Amino acid sequence: MVKWVTSGAPLVDESQHGERFSQCKACPHYTGFWCRKCRCIAYVKTKLATEECPDVPPRWKKQV
Repeated sequence: MVKWVTSGAPLVDESQHGERFSQCKACPHYTGFWCRKCRCIAYVKTKLATEECPDVPPRWKKQV
């Protein structure tokens, strides 16, 4: 969150968020709410432009 706030709190647009969240929902680490890999609330993390998927390789990358 510090990285996100110090970067000006950038968010991805709605279409990018939908694409990212769809990739999370298809991931075996997704529990229906949390990501088992990074323990984030996937719906929220996928909105933050400074964040990326922790899987190897990442399912989606940061935008900033």
